[in-house]
This record gives sequence, C-alpha cells and structure tokens, in this order.
Amino acid sequence: MKSNRVLLALICCSLALGNVALASVPAQWVKTRSVEADVKNADGTTTRQITQAPIDLDNDKKPDVVAVGNLQDIAFNERGELIGWYDKLFKGTDFKGDYNNKSNLLQAGLPGAVVTLTDTVGAVKAAAPITSLDPKTEILTAQFSYTRGDARVQKKYTIHPRKLLVTLELNVSGVKSYTLEWRLLAVGATKPLELGSVPDAQYAALQCCNNFLGAPGQAFVVKPQAGSKFGATIETKAVQRSTDQQTIEVSRMLLTLPSGVSKLDVYGGDNELVRLNQEGFYSLPGLFDPNIFGQLSLAVVRLLEWLHGFVGNWGLTIILLTVLVRIA
Repeated sequence: MKSNRVLLALICCSLALGNVALASVPAQWVKTRSVEADVKNADGTTTRQITQAPIDLDNDKKPDVVAVGNLQDIAFNERGELIGWYDKLFKGTDFKGDYNNKSNLLQAGLPGAVVTLTDTVGAVKAAAPITSLDPKTEILTAQFSYTRGDARVQKKYTIHPRKLLVTLELNVSGVKSYTLEWRLLAVGATKPLELGSVPDAQYAALQCCNNFLGAPGQAFVVKPQAGSKFGATIETKAVQRSTDQQTIEVSRMLLTLPSGVSKLDVYGGDNELVRLNQEGFYSLPGLFDPNIFGQLSLAVVRLLEWLHGFVGNWGLTIILLTVLVRIA
C-alpha cells in the first residue's frame, strides 16, 4: 500500500510540476531578427552575410516588438494590438525569432486587444512604443500610444516572464465608451465553451475542451482589477483575415469599457487546473470544474508550495513529500 501511495504522490508531483520550467530563456524585448543572404563579390564568389532587419510579423511594413519569456512570446504592432501569442509546449524554448508553425492563440491577420472607437474618424497616428525590462525581476513593460481624431488611446502592458499572466492598463479619452476586441481561435476547436452577453461581467473567458488524447485545450481569460469593470460578449463570427483575405470562423470576445483608466488581468495558455490556480484565475466561479484527480493534484500542488516555502529547493521538496507519504 505504501508503494502505491508513493507512486501516486510521484504522479501528482509530475502533474503539479509540469508547469515549472526546467530550462530558461532570458526575458527580453526583441525588435530585430537575423537575415541571411548571399552577397556576390567582385571576383565572382559569394559570401554569406547576416544582417539585422526590423521584425514585421503581420507584414504591414511597420516594425513590431516581441516580448520573450519563459512560457510564451507575445508580439505587438505599433498600436499595442497583439499579433502573436506563442505558447511554449516545452517551457524555456528559445524560438530565436522564428514563429512559423508555432502554437499561436491568435490567428494571423486577426490581432487582439483591438480598441474600437465609436463616432471617431481620421487616420491613426501612433507614437513609437516604449519598452523596458526590470533586471532584477525580469518583468517586461511596454507602453503604446496613438490618436485618432479627438480620441487618444494609451496601453501599458506588464508581462511576467515566468507566468502566463499579463496586466493591461488602458487609458482612453475623447469618447464616452469603447470596445476592446479579442479575436482568437484556440488550438483544437473553433468555438468557445460558452456564448452570450453579460452587462457587468466578473470575467470573460474563451475556453476549449481537451482533445481526444487528453491534452489540455486553450484558455483565454480576462478579468477586471478592483475599480475597473466591463460588459462582455462572447460569440463566433466569420471574419476576413488581412494576410490572405480568407474568411474563417473565430471566437470573439467583445469588452465594453468606459472612458478613462481601466486595469485588466489577462491569461492565455492551457485550459488546465494547476496552471489556472498558479496564475490566480482558478477561484473565478464557473471557470473550471475539476474531477477527483484534478482536486487531488491541486491538493498536492498546495502542499508542495507550502513545503517549498520552508525548503527553498524543488528537488528537496519532492524528496520530503515522498518521505512524508512513506511515513503516513
């Protein structure tokens, strides 16, 4: 019986620590990529040269910026709209600027965090983004600002490199209200789990079920911080991608916010119990209903975190848990 309990504890440990990155990639902002080209010399020979070119993932001939972290890379255009949210299957993977065929919560040509201003006309005039990195915490921040007519939009992102949590602070003036739109197509499904509208939402989520092999689906969750609020609509809609003009059906989250400052917590990643708990989203009512194995895994996670607070080393924490199980 004890050997069975030890085996069960180790299985739960593997589930609990599956979200802990063993490898690591330094947090950084990336604005250029390496381009290799053969240059013909005067004597007829060729030389391979490597130059740096601005990143342009959405092919709009305007520079983009990418926040590189341990669990995900997030790409932004000049207006602070998300054009890529690249989840890392193997935590700590360095994509080295190559995002072709990588898992992406967003569809190419369909950006997220799009601000729709009502009764506003005119061309968009965007300022250059301001990015920074805290060398101690490795927290990445970016500020985007643009105007359209009399309206002004400011976005500030705070990205935690070893979490899937992103904080978005919006400051919109010159309009009474506006819509923040997220257009996503999570891996493995074309429709979210729930559709409908809520005028004063506690949170809004796009979630997909696990696939037939048991691998977790994707989840995208937005919740307002204290003092902020929004109305939310979840729907599916046929839209046309700007990259190839193809019409596809996507999941769409529409958040209606008042003018002024609003602060939102955003989660994008696996629709999975342990990770949602670690990111502080599991407590949201109705977001996730675990089975008995999920509840057991969560209990082990909390015990591991409690033990780690005393030991300070994950290897010793697992050994200590194993000893406790054998004694029990």
